[in-house]
Amino acid sequence: MLSLGTRIREMRQKKGMTQIDLAKELCTPSMISQIESDRARPSYKILFEISKKLDVTLDKLLVNVDLDLEYLSTFKMAQTMIVAKEYRAALPLLESVADHAGEGNIPQLDLLQALGTCQFHEGKFQASELNFQQAFEIAMVEGHTEAAVTALLMLGQIAYDKRNLSVALHNWLHGLDELRRTDSPDPALEVELMTRIASAHFDSGKIQDAVDLYEDLVNRFCDTGHIREMAELHRRLGDSYRRLEQHSKAIHHLEQSITLYKTMRFQHSLLAVRRQHAILQGERGQLHEAMAVLEELADEYDREGDEVAEGTTLIALGKMAIDSFNYPLAQQVAQRAAEMLPENHSETGDLHRLFATLHFANDEHLQGIEALRRAISSYREHNRLHELEQATQELCESLATSQSFEVAFKELLGTHSLILETLNTRGIVL
Repeated sequence: MLSLGTRIREMRQKKGMTQIDLAKELCTPSMISQIESDRARPSYKILFEISKKLDVTLDKLLVNVDLDLEYLSTFKMAQTMIVAKEYRAALPLLESVADHAGEGNIPQLDLLQALGTCQFHEGKFQASELNFQQAFEIAMVEGHTEAAVTALLMLGQIAYDKRNLSVALHNWLHGLDELRRTDSPDPALEVELMTRIASAHFDSGKIQDAVDLYEDLVNRFCDTGHIREMAELHRRLGDSYRRLEQHSKAIHHLEQSITLYKTMRFQHSLLAVRRQHAILQGERGQLHEAMAVLEELADEYDREGDEVAEGTTLIALGKMAIDSFNYPLAQQVAQRAAEMLPENHSETGDLHRLFATLHFANDEHLQGIEALRRAISSYREHNRLHELEQATQELCESLATSQSFEVAFKELLGTHSLILETLNTRGIVL
């Protein structure tokens, strides 16, 4: 195992840099010399900047390196990395001190939370879940309510990412209950829990419950000056009211969100909300105005180099072009979207469904059925149940026209079973 100084020296020499080059605008060449000879320990900030100059990620710079630090110092460095969101680099440091927490006077609760956080961000959900569960139990025994609530928040998020909404809701509601039992609940933590509970309600199809929470949160934020949070809440309310088909309220909240994002000059978020607003305009029959906005947004995403956002915007434009009976435009934008959108993207099903509609319009029946099957496969993969049901119904109608009644029935039965199974997993079957 190499020392840190030796690793830095080897990588610097491999890049053909001098100590003066590496030190430029960072520290003195003498400091670099001391670091490379292991006579000085760099701070996390300097270490991070060194890794950038060497064109290597921090975790690769530190792999198989003996930092020669005391356990507590190693833990503190890992905590600093977590603050900087360098989870991959922090994880091996935390793992190296995990068996020596007592020797280094490292609080067990802090170590478990740090490990769980890094493991979560690195996709190691099972290990993260175990650490947060243990952290929750210790926090409850020791009376650290805020730490217990934070653990429940993360346990809920792990379940949510696994699409187990019933478990996610249980953990978040438990956390909110524990937090509100304290004399002075942390308002930021309370808002975070309420927002996630509302998201889970929305995804479970309990749209009105989500709306009630979002409206409560808007009232809490209205006089706080938290403009970004307000903009996001209005966006979510717009989406929720759209699902409830209360279009006037949806338009109102989306316009509020647009105004707030303009105030902050958050260009990307503003474009996303304008896209939502345009789609809602199209659903209300204002196709000409909505299509003009979507074309403008697609051009803006093109200038930003965001191909995925441009692709999803073009799909929305293609749907409206079909509603306007402008099939050449729909074909054109569908082809452009196909070049931009990754095959595993959550909106690929919408693209296949758009192609299916075009095939049927051109009397290409077999190609249309095949495109619908691809759409259904994508919707199944991404658990988009509402769209899955619609696409399956379209497929069944298409099969029925060709007298394939038995095949149509099997498709419908299979989708119905999948939807029931998914809802049962989410814990929302009545």
